[in-house]
Amino acid sequence: MGIVMLITFLFGVGPLDPVLESESPYLILFTNTGSTGVAIFLMIVLFLLIFSGNITALATTSREVWAFSRDRGLPGSTWMSKMNQRWHVPFNAVYVTSFFTGVLSCINFGSTLAFNIIISLSLLALLSTYMISIGCVLLKRVRGEPLPIARWSMGRFGIVINSFAFLYSAFAIVFCCFPAGLPVTPGDANWAPLVWFFVICVALVSYVTYGHKHYTPPVMYVEGRRAAGVGLQTTA
Repeated sequence: MGIVMLITFLFGVGPLDPVLESESPYLILFTNTGSTGVAIFLMIVLFLLIFSGNITALATTSREVWAFSRDRGLPGSTWMSKMNQRWHVPFNAVYVTSFFTGVLSCINFGSTLAFNIIISLSLLALLSTYMISIGCVLLKRVRGEPLPIARWSMGRFGIVINSFAFLYSAFAIVFCCFPAGLPVTPGDANWAPLVWFFVICVALVSYVTYGHKHYTPPVMYVEGRRAAGVGLQTTA
C-alpha cells in the first residue's frame, strides 16, 4: 500500500520546485486535484489519521512505561505501575507519558533544530530495539534451543523471516546515520547517531545505578524458567 501511495503521490504532485520549497508537500498534491472540496476532504481524512495515530502511539507508549514499571525498571515504579481496575487503563503511566511528550514538544518553540535532533532518534531507536529482540530469538533458533510456548508460530519459516528482518534492520541503521546532503552544516547534519549514543549511555548508567538492583526481567516469570514459589507480577 505504501508503494501504491508513493507512486500516486509522485505522479500527482506536479512540478518539483514548489514541492521542494514547501514545508507541507502533501498540501500541493491535494490542491492539484483541482477541487477545493476534494482537497478539504483529503485534509480531514489526513487529520483523522494523524489523530488516531497519536492515540495509538500514546496507548502503546504508556503501556510500555507501565510494563517496565511493573518489573521495577524505572524510578517511581510503584506509582507508575498502578492499574485502574475499572477501566483497565494505567492512568499514571498515561499521565507521565503525556507530560514528557508535552515537554519535548515545547522545545520546538525555542529551536526547531533541537527539536529535529531529538525526534531524529526515533528510527534508530526502533531499528536497534528490533535487532535486539529479533536477534535474541534468532540466536536461540540457530542454537536449536526451545522457545517459550506461543499461541502462534511461523514454524520452519521463522528462522528465515527472523534472519531477513535482522539483516534488513542492520542495513537500514547504517543508512540512517548518513547526512541528508553535502556539504554538512550544523543546521542540516544528521544528529541521530549522537543522540542515539547519548541515550544508550544514559540507559547504561541508569541500569548500573538503579536497574540491576530492582529490575526483574520478565523471563523470570516464564513457565519452565520460573523459580519455585515465584508468582506472576501483580499490580495495584
